[in-house]
Amino acid sequence: MKYLFYDESGIVYLTYSVAPPKNLLDNNDYVSVDFLDDPTIKEGKKAILKINKENRQPFYEYIDVPVSKEKTLEEKIQTLTENLAKEKINNMKKDSLATKLTKELANLKIEVMKLKKGGNE
Repeated sequence: MKYLFYDESGIVYLTYSVAPPKNLLDNNDYVSVDFLDDPTIKEGKKAILKINKENRQPFYEYIDVPVSKEKTLEEKIQTLTENLAKEKINNMKKDSLATKLTKELANLKIEVMKLKKGGNE
């Protein structure tokens, strides 16, 4: 059995897995349960164990957890890394195109020189 002590807003602030001291039981601000489910893990959320004061049943309320600076920086680094990779690929494509155009220009110059040479004979 578990004893869940809660405050005026229903938030559980103390849990006993054994019989609590009698002075705690005198306030009647607790419920006892045979079984308590574990909270569901939800990304970006924190589980707060509460007691519904009307039916005296425990439940979990999930609140948003502020994103840590470390997590924010990791996300920015990931985005910048992805953007950098895309830019590198685009630059490689441009370099390839520039190389092809340079070769084509060289071939055209050779053709012009051949035509000039052929025209002078």
